[in-house]
Amino acid sequence: MSDDKIEEMAYHCLVTGRDFAEAIERLELPFEPSLDLAYRSLLAKLQNGEILGRPELIAVDQIGDILKAEMNALRTGYGDRAFECYTDEDVIFDRDLELMRRAVVCIKCLTSANRSLRDLSSARRWASSLEQHRS
Repeated sequence: MSDDKIEEMAYHCLVTGRDFAEAIERLELPFEPSLDLAYRSLLAKLQNGEILGRPELIAVDQIGDILKAEMNALRTGYGDRAFECYTDEDVIFDRDLELMRRAVVCIKCLTSANRSLRDLSSARRWASSLEQHRS
């Protein structure tokens, strides 16, 4: 795998991170004080194009849980559906629910892009290790 591919994947992570930050900022999600600092730190890193570490990815998951609960409160089961299914073609007349649905799309893209980049990085390290053992 070329360095260009890794750069392309890293770029995709940065773009999806910024999209996620913008989508979440449009919402008024109820954060507990214990998550508020992690949330603010996460938003700053995403807006600055920084790489997400384990603590930030945990915060993304926690925000996803809050988002799912809020969506389920607005429309029973819809939060679960949004995280499990393709919902881009759903017709939603509730502005808040639609904004939340878009945020879920961003979360799914962000976590997928980060997972792919981390998997590729791990695979490269593993392959390099195998090459060193052969020598």
